[in-house]
Amino acid sequence: MHFEVSERLITNEPPKAIMEFAQQQFSKISNKTRLEGAQLTVRAVEASFGSINRTDVTRVRLQQVGGGYLLVSETDYRPSGWFWLFLIILLFTYIGWLIPIAFYLYQRGTVRSAIESAVKRIINEFSVGPMAVGYQTTPTSSADELKKLAELKDSGILTADEFEAQKRKLLRG
Repeated sequence: MHFEVSERLITNEPPKAIMEFAQQQFSKISNKTRLEGAQLTVRAVEASFGSINRTDVTRVRLQQVGGGYLLVSETDYRPSGWFWLFLIILLFTYIGWLIPIAFYLYQRGTVRSAIESAVKRIINEFSVGPMAVGYQTTPTSSADELKKLAELKDSGILTADEFEAQKRKLLRG
């Protein structure tokens, strides 16, 4: 099973600083992190007794996009040898075979939420707010804000969906 967590990051910080901070954040959820150049590899996220049923490897990298980066975390999540052993042993019981499957599925949610949390902390640390990128400090009209949103969309910083969501939010006021 493969899943991805990605967030847009608008910052002026160098990629090396972002990836070093990412390693610190992922070290909070795994004691098996390795930063090699521009890629961070994380193994055994949120390891516990129930995690013997799974193996997970997460690769974190930055992709440069207009005006910033896309922080991409790709996770390969698979059953371990222990999962298959428990499943085979418990297969001939009435409902015991459900136990390894339940642990496996529960752990998948745990891994995903831990990764999402680490990515959010990275984004919160490095995201540049409107004030930091040279926008006016005086109040602006809705028309000015819409124009700025359109410029961000045209430059590729915002997707069409993000633009529409921000526009609706602005117009609701």
